[in-house]
Amino acid sequence: PMCAPASAAPTSVAGSAELSSTQLQAIEALKHAAPVTLQPRGGTLLLAITEEQKRILRRYGSVLCIDATYRTVSWGLPFFMLVVVDSHHKAYPVAYFMVSHETTEAITEVLLYLKHLVPDWEPNAVIMDKDEAEIQACKLVFPNAVIILCEFHAKQAWLRWLRTSAHGVTKDRQLFVYKCLNGIMKSPSTQVALSRLAAFENLLSTKKSAKLKTWFCKEWKPCLHMWCPAFHSQIFTRTFTTNNYVEGMNYALKSMLMLRPNLRVDSLWMVVVNDFTEHYKLQHMDNNLRDSGRGATWTTQKFPSEFGTRPTCVLKGLQDRLERAKKIHLSRVTTVSNVLGQFRFLKGNQTLQAEYDLSTMEKKYVASQGPTASSQQAKRPPKVGEYEQSPPI
Repeated sequence: PMCAPASAAPTSVAGSAELSSTQLQAIEALKHAAPVTLQPRGGTLLLAITEEQKRILRRYGSVLCIDATYRTVSWGLPFFMLVVVDSHHKAYPVAYFMVSHETTEAITEVLLYLKHLVPDWEPNAVIMDKDEAEIQACKLVFPNAVIILCEFHAKQAWLRWLRTSAHGVTKDRQLFVYKCLNGIMKSPSTQVALSRLAAFENLLSTKKSAKLKTWFCKEWKPCLHMWCPAFHSQIFTRTFTTNNYVEGMNYALKSMLMLRPNLRVDSLWMVVVNDFTEHYKLQHMDNNLRDSGRGATWTTQKFPSEFGTRPTCVLKGLQDRLERAKKIHLSRVTTVSNVLGQFRFLKGNQTLQAEYDLSTMEKKYVASQGPTASSQQAKRPPKVGEYEQSPPI
């Protein structure tokens, strides 16, 4: 693996997201430096990437997931992992690094060095948690990339703040505020998101909501474009907007680390490079072999050539759904609005209509307007998580 040299003495840098003019000048100098002259200035730097990982990063690195995990070594250093998703919809680790100071400057140095190792790689979107150091570093190194906050961690942060007793939010109001925030996140367009945002702020205009409004306006309103998918719908993220792929890999890595004899840094990297990376490399090779020889003629005959590299099971599922859709009579489909991809489909019992919105991949049931529909027939038990699809605003 390619490893960057470690500095002899880590320098002291600020932990905030704001960088001084001297630090910005140093970062600009690093951007134009040759790889051999790069020296870490933000702390101890250890980066590992193999030739196979470079190839995977070039091919699937348009959408990148980055996250850090802890408790992997006895010193408490954060262990960062960069993950992409391949054509089999499987996660693949493409790089690992450790820094002694989890600051913007230290993470920027790692990403700049990684760009020098893979010069023809430029991500379109980076999915991460709400960490200011990571956000600012990605903005400096990848100015054209869209920063997307992990949907799961955003909701988790909302619930943690709302459920903290010191903030004085009652249980009923906790659920209501969570529904409002989730409704803004699930907005089908930027106009709807901004209107729901304005309505939510009006609800927080009372005196008892002063602390809640201060928290929202400081922490989440400025980064609305990062956690609301409507603002980055032009980026093809392959429908995943969470860091769950990285979380799963962190869990798998820690399961492997349980078998090592100690908590030293060298034993961590031996497991990562020799066992963990090799496992996912073999898994990717097995998936390629399975899908390359099975049904190759079938995929090239029924789909355009650009879809020939997709997994056969995915193509067969798409073909089956297209065949079923052709058999649907147009009288059972009604238009909801002029927005492309919004329509209703009349179910077989003539009492419920399934309303679809393909822009957000949502589906909800509404009562049919026909004479056979009754309020008693239209009722059905609510599904788990269904309240998240019907925001109160």
